[in-house]
Amino acid sequence: MYKPALSLLAIAAALIPGAQSAAGTKGAVLKSTWQPLCNLAAELDTIDGQAAKLLKDIASHIKNASGDALRLQIYLAAKEPNPQTGLLKPILGATAHAAADTANKLATAAAETTDAVAHAGFLHGHIAEFLKIFGSAYHGTGPEACLAETFEDSAASGGSIKSIDDLATAKCKVFKSASSDTALNIQQIDDAGFPKLTKAVGLQNTELGDQTDACELTHHTAGSFLTGQAPVNAIPYAAGLLRLAPGNNRHTSAVPKTISTVKAATGTAKDLQVLVDAHAAINAFRKSQLFNVHTGRHRDLAQLKNSDAFKQGVAIYLLGSKKTNGDDKLSNVDQAITDKYGTEQDKFIQKTWAIVDNHKIDEISYDPEGKKQKPLGEITDEKQLALALQYYTQKAADELAAKIGELEKTKDTAVNQPKDCSKLEKAECKPEVGCKYNKTTENAKKIQNVQLCKQTKKQKR
Repeated sequence: MYKPALSLLAIAAALIPGAQSAAGTKGAVLKSTWQPLCNLAAELDTIDGQAAKLLKDIASHIKNASGDALRLQIYLAAKEPNPQTGLLKPILGATAHAAADTANKLATAAAETTDAVAHAGFLHGHIAEFLKIFGSAYHGTGPEACLAETFEDSAASGGSIKSIDDLATAKCKVFKSASSDTALNIQQIDDAGFPKLTKAVGLQNTELGDQTDACELTHHTAGSFLTGQAPVNAIPYAAGLLRLAPGNNRHTSAVPKTISTVKAATGTAKDLQVLVDAHAAINAFRKSQLFNVHTGRHRDLAQLKNSDAFKQGVAIYLLGSKKTNGDDKLSNVDQAITDKYGTEQDKFIQKTWAIVDNHKIDEISYDPEGKKQKPLGEITDEKQLALALQYYTQKAADELAAKIGELEKTKDTAVNQPKDCSKLEKAECKPEVGCKYNKTTENAKKIQNVQLCKQTKKQKR
């Protein structure tokens, strides 16, 4: 009485693909296993763009700070000393320091950026190669495939990746994309490891698709890789993330989410070193001090208040410290900053940077054909700013030399006059007009005439 029902089940088993098969050897890798690798590869593909944007931002900050330092120096060279120039000197020190400090950080942290890009590309290459090989291993009969569209572990395969084109549809980055500047956005790596990779590394029979997938690449046995023999080593697919070990078992002690477990496993599973190295390099880049550089901090009052160079400048130029580092006046600096610069950003800009930016200089200072004047804030070419600084510095030096020359002439005249004798016709000494020179004596010295006058006075008495 139950035979018809049994017959129907048999027919269903014959008609439904994979219904007769259980997950096991030679099964395709399920999507729940390979999709997280695609997600990781997609992020790795952006690391170079993130690095490029970071370096460009830092270079731009250095350029802006250097340019502003030149503008300040030009203004100070072109203007006579006044209360405003006193306020600008501490800012000049802070601005020059900001440019130099950022350049130093760039030099010391450049290795982090280079390492991150190199290791990201290396790991991405391992994952992409796995996906391309497994995604290309397909035949329509059966069908037979090595990547299944099925998500569930230990489930019958349903759908297959037939080619590299299918991988692109699944948003798997198997080729390097064109680099584009991208803001820092690393979600696949943290201090602990690879947070999205929660399974232990390796492939396991019970987590593959149907046996009828006939994927020799997932079967660590004789004939799959070597004729008549099984490999003695694990096959390190995807940098060891999907390593195929003897016995088709996972390396259960190594879970990428906790990188320390992967690192511990490298003693016997050296293929996992790629993961350890990539994590270290990219995580260091993710936390790089370069991301803490504040663009335009020399124009930000709040940032300046935290600048040691600015505080030292205030102590020296505004509080009169005679110490190189201004430490004898530092206790009064915070109040001095509030008194001199205020507390509002807009008013601070109007009192300082706006004056510098709006100050017009002669175009001829940097352009031999220049005939007009131009605000400093509109000159962005550092070469022009450097030439203008040289021009106004030289001009100030020439003006100072001319003044010194005039003073020297005045000094010489005052010294020489007493040595010359005047030629009066008669020697006379009148109390109401003082003592006059004795003109009767040629080349007489003034002192002689003074003595003669004194003697004449005494005789008259």
